[in-house]
Amino acid sequence: MKISEIVDIIESVLPKEMALLGDRTGLQVDCDSNTDNIIICYELTNDVISEARKLNCKLIISFHPLIFNPLEEINSGERVGRLTQELIRNDISLYSVHTSFDKHPEGTSKLIADKLGLINTEILFPDENNSKWGMGVIGEFESDKNLLELLHECYHIFNSPIKYNRIGKDSIKKVAIIGGSGFSWANEILDLAPDLFITADTKYHDYHMFEGKVSLLDPGHYEMEQFVTNAIKNILEEKFPKDLSLHLSGSYSNPISYFPDQNYTTRQKNYISNI
Repeated sequence: MKISEIVDIIESVLPKEMALLGDRTGLQVDCDSNTDNIIICYELTNDVISEARKLNCKLIISFHPLIFNPLEEINSGERVGRLTQELIRNDISLYSVHTSFDKHPEGTSKLIADKLGLINTEILFPDENNSKWGMGVIGEFESDKNLLELLHECYHIFNSPIKYNRIGKDSIKKVAIIGGSGFSWANEILDLAPDLFITADTKYHDYHMFEGKVSLLDPGHYEMEQFVTNAIKNILEEKFPKDLSLHLSGSYSNPISYFPDQNYTTRQKNYISNI
């Protein structure tokens, strides 16, 4: 099947126009080939390209874009240039879904809400053209949860150490979630005043901003998004013809390690291998 035909199917499920303004979704490397095999990954690495070669996949669908800023040169001495060269050398195309998937009704934040067992969930910030899509999710627990109890749950869900604000709310019922980097919506979250906001890439002064108002919990960027590849596969499989094979990458791409490790890396790798 032509790559262009596959792209049409992807964009019928995850339209590019639903992505956040300025995000780099869509076909990033187009080698204009045919393929019956596609591999889905969190983000592109050399290991993912090796997997694609072994499986004869001429298209990689990644969650994170490889190319975010305009390329002024393709330099083998840095990551983006090197991986772009490898794709072209191996005649492999690359498509990124990123915030097109984030904003899907069953996207990144909804996956986390489901793992936490939230009920009565709604889109946190609906898209202005389609209220069924949008960034983030807000929902509630069936009954109040103690913050310490919830921290233990999150520790096991995300397989990571957890950062949270020392002075927040001890009793949690209403929870707002934005998977990945969501602190640009901080003021709107404070206006909504949930008991807890879960997002990633928080900074020191963010915790002062939320102190005594809303509990803030940060399990890590990769950790919030590690569930997306399987969900992307499930959503796309419903529309793809049967003669197209979708494969999940088994490559672990979190660039962050922990000291002391406390088995975080092992647990995250085990999650990938057991999807």
